[in-house]
Amino acid sequence: SLLDRLISMGMEVHMLSVQYRMHPLIAEFPSWRFYNHKLETGIKPEDRPVMKLKDLDLGTMAIIHVGTAESSQGMSKSNPGEAECVEFLLRTLRDSRCHLAEVGVVTPYSGQVS
Repeated sequence: SLLDRLISMGMEVHMLSVQYRMHPLIAEFPSWRFYNHKLETGIKPEDRPVMKLKDLDLGTMAIIHVGTAESSQGMSKSNPGEAECVEFLLRTLRDSRCHLAEVGVVTPYSGQVS
């Protein structure tokens, strides 16, 4: 990873000890991979309220598999099926009175943003 390369080049490392943004299940990977299991989570899963959504029960975290094909878009990739799924989820959140300013959507592909 980029972090591994920077560390191997001698970059000074400043490590977090507690994180508050990620769900604990998501935080397990960076804790294992980059922090030698030492990254703690400051918020327990039960402290994250379950949002009541119309016709959808996702709990406090959801990983959703979208079985559609991705395509190359220049040097990047895109997957219209995934984008449609995200759009549906955002509409559902908005219709359930979630403030979309508090929602983040992350993709590693610039082609997926458009």
